[in-house]
Amino acid sequence: MRYKWLDHIAIAVKSNEEATATYKNVLGMQLEWVGQSDGTGIYQAFFHMDDGHFLALIEPMSATNAVGRAIQTRGEGFYVVSLAVDSLADSIRELQANGVRLLNTDSPTGPAFVHPRFANGMLIQLAERSEDHMPARESNVSPETDVINYKWIDHLVLAVKDRDQAVVTYRDTLGMTLDRTAESQALGLKQAFFRMENGRLLELAEPVTPDNPVRRAL
Repeated sequence: MRYKWLDHIAIAVKSNEEATATYKNVLGMQLEWVGQSDGTGIYQAFFHMDDGHFLALIEPMSATNAVGRAIQTRGEGFYVVSLAVDSLADSIRELQANGVRLLNTDSPTGPAFVHPRFANGMLIQLAERSEDHMPARESNVSPETDVINYKWIDHLVLAVKDRDQAVVTYRDTLGMTLDRTAESQALGLKQAFFRMENGRLLELAEPVTPDNPVRRAL
């Protein structure tokens, strides 16, 4: 499979208005557009990176939809990573042949989702993207003059209980390209790095020390 890049990550929040103010005014991110998706039942705010990709804040319109249930269960925080693929149809066929459960496969334009049970707890969105992909504006947002230069989403870290088992899942079942494995004594982690075509990384991290914050998160 061709995983091209980390397209965007989405963070589930209780109030898009409050979270947007924090990311814009405190963290200094460039607000690109705000709007809503009635089909998925979410309010959205997208923050622009220099390389054209995004960090999204998503607020559920209903406490009973998927995002609303996730916030009730786990609280606010990381919700989904969107990975760009070369061909959505080919990716769906290959993953289903590997026994992966996918969601929203009936839509011809996608996106499709890898069920978290088949990705060590991570919800993965698969979207067919071209180099010139940019989300359509839903409302006009004035350019910011006082922002920090956030260049790109460098990599994403997924906490796992067993790095080696997770490597088998991501390499053999999901078809990602394993770049390297490592162990960091300073961080107390066993790590595995999977490389996208544009050089960005997805990292699996297993805690190996008892007081590790990753272990507490798990």
